[in-house]
Amino acid sequence: MEVGFSDPTFVTARDEYTEPWFCGATEYTNCGCHGTMYMGPKNRPDNGEPIKTFDEMRYWKTAVKETDDWTMCSAQGLGGDPWPEKDKQCWCEPAPQYEPTPCAIEGENCLCNGWVAYGVKQSPDDPSRVATVEEMTQVTFAVNDANNTKSIKCASSSFEMADPNPNGGK
Repeated sequence: MEVGFSDPTFVTARDEYTEPWFCGATEYTNCGCHGTMYMGPKNRPDNGEPIKTFDEMRYWKTAVKETDDWTMCSAQGLGGDPWPEKDKQCWCEPAPQYEPTPCAIEGENCLCNGWVAYGVKQSPDDPSRVATVEEMTQVTFAVNDANNTKSIKCASSSFEMADPNPNGGK
C-alpha cells in the first residue's frame, strides 16, 4: 500500500504546467491546483463516450472554483454538482504567470490592474536602450497599486512624490 505523497488518491500540485491538466479521474480526488478547477462529466452526456480533453469537458456544464490549494473534486469542494448521479472528472487550468512589462513613459498614463513600478527609463548598463523591468528594479524605484483605478500617471505625484531618477527619464 502506498502512503503519503505516493498515495494515488492525491495528485501532485503542478505549478510548472501552463496548460490545463487532468487532476481527478473520479469524484472525491484531491487536486493541488493553483488556478481554476473544473468538475464536469466523465462521459459525454449525448453519446456516453469518454471525455478525453479539457476543451471537450468544458463544452458541457461544469462546476468551477478558483483555488490556490488542495481542493476536493466534489460537489462540496466546488460548490455544486453539475451532473447529479453521473460520473465526474476534474481538470485544473493554471493561473497565468504574469510577466511585468513597461506600460508608460514619464507623463503618460499606465493602464494596469496591479502593482506599478516607477523607475529609470534607460538601461543602467547601456543608456542607448530602454531599461528592462529587471534592470529598472535593480536600482531605485517606487511602487504603487493601480488595482482601484486601473490607471495611474507615470509621474512622481502618483508615487508620493518619489523621484527614483532625479534629472533623468522614467
